[in-house]
Amino acid sequence: MITFLGETKGWSIRLAQGGQCDWLFHNKDNTKKFILTSRTNILNKAYGLSHIFQNGKVRDNEFLITIKSLTDIDKAKILYNHIFHSNLDKSYIDEIYNKKNYKRIINHNNFNPRIIEFVLDSQRVGSVTPDVYWNYINEKLDNPEEIWADYFQNQADDPVRALTFLTVFNNGRISESKLQEAYNKFIKIHAINLGDHSDKSFNAIRRLATKSLLNRNQTSGDCFEYTLFNPSIADFIINTYFQDTELITNILKSLGTEDSIIFINTLYPHKNKKGYKAIQKGLFDHFFDEKLKVEDWDFLILLCYLDFFNQSVVSRIEYFLKTIIKTKNAYGNKLSELLYILSDFEPRIKIDHFDFLAGFLDEDLYTLDEDTLKEILDFIEKYNIDNEDILRLVENQIQAYLYDIAKNNDFDIDFYSFIKDYSYPNSLSDCYFDDYEIDESGIELEIVNQLETYLVDFNSTVLQKIEIDYTDILRDLDPEKMANDYIESQDHSYDNDVGVHHDRISTHDDIDAIFERQ
Repeated sequence: MITFLGETKGWSIRLAQGGQCDWLFHNKDNTKKFILTSRTNILNKAYGLSHIFQNGKVRDNEFLITIKSLTDIDKAKILYNHIFHSNLDKSYIDEIYNKKNYKRIINHNNFNPRIIEFVLDSQRVGSVTPDVYWNYINEKLDNPEEIWADYFQNQADDPVRALTFLTVFNNGRISESKLQEAYNKFIKIHAINLGDHSDKSFNAIRRLATKSLLNRNQTSGDCFEYTLFNPSIADFIINTYFQDTELITNILKSLGTEDSIIFINTLYPHKNKKGYKAIQKGLFDHFFDEKLKVEDWDFLILLCYLDFFNQSVVSRIEYFLKTIIKTKNAYGNKLSELLYILSDFEPRIKIDHFDFLAGFLDEDLYTLDEDTLKEILDFIEKYNIDNEDILRLVENQIQAYLYDIAKNNDFDIDFYSFIKDYSYPNSLSDCYFDDYEIDESGIELEIVNQLETYLVDFNSTVLQKIEIDYTDILRDLDPEKMANDYIESQDHSYDNDVGVHHDRISTHDDIDAIFERQ
């Protein structure tokens, strides 16, 4: 039996026996439009299974609304609509209105229609009493894992979950090419349920996952990357699955990225240490020989740094350090982690020279941050390093650090104190013209004084071995332009503050008007 439902601009819709909805291409009436809303994961699934959807080019008329595209007014209307259609008792709704709590919901970083629907569902509220209802809403907004649990575990299938796992453990961001490579590896080394006979290729599965659990963003040209649809998805997955050592190990094996190793390291203080050590051993077994062969020093450093007290891998960490010490032209940008490992293993491996550090100090390859600069200076003093090349490279790194500060104008300079105002008459009229003169040498001296304050916490013993040439830094600066830019920025800042102030008041008033009770 076929039931005709209606016509759209260029479409007619019919309901087939069993409830299946078909779209048929049809051009009869251009005066009508039909709007069908659907969650993206459901539309993606239908599109992947239905040739009618594909052949009819449904997606030519698709319009996607993301959370980031919503204004505060949009969010206010969404929240109000859910409140209006909820079956909640007035005593619960009063808690949302109390002290204008609706604004706090709208401005919450985790605002999402799925979460709003959840906290306003009278059946889910259950035994929550009105006096603690606002705490209940806050808890779900701050920790919305329960919302994702229902979708992730009951609605998504294993291949979609796999893409989400891989994105989460790559620190929530991964290129499409890397995700595809990791997915193809993961489904080979980890037992997953492929379900029905539908297409399980990467391109088919990523369409199901996109905009339900993942975002697909174009970075440049034909390049794309994936991020999490909502950051709370990562919290849910970590809290739910981190105890599954085999799963996590296989995810990291499939990824094989520095980002994934860095991410897993951030979880160490909060997780089962025994399972964590097992994960590290599994990664050593899988990656160690390969990465040593290709001299991927940064990856190996991060792998060792996960836990260099893990007795199951300590012998291989020692072997790695002895290898890198003997290697000429070793280079990388994980100097901070390497220094920590060396400090712990140095008594056992007896480092005769530190020439191998040169490739980790070359400013043409990597620029060190402030903390790493302090660490290398302390390391130089601790091991009494007098290697001229090492000291020269450290000097260059410090100069690059100071130059970045100067270039970005990260100073607290009162430029007005270096400006002399004066007026002079116009010979053709009775008017006076205002002008000013900038004390450039005074500004340069102030810049040097402030740059020196940035080095106060640096190791003074090593700094005495190094001569910082401020002349090179000042040569590339333009004190006159810095002063003019500062003056102009102050004027613009004032104008912008005024504009934002009025807009904010208008927005707040509009939101209050939406929630005004008759």
